[in-house]
Amino acid sequence: MNNNFHFFYCTHLLHIYFSFLKLSLYLIFITCFTLLMCIIQ
Repeated sequence: MNNNFHFFYCTHLLHIYFSFLKLSLYLIFITCFTLLMCIIQ
């Protein structure tokens, strides 16, 4: 039972970690795109 709980807890943490990773990559992409548009104009 304890091992099972630990497994679910770890997968939950991984899910949160990947969500933050996707969000940060998205923000970096938006920032680079905005800078590129400013440079082009």
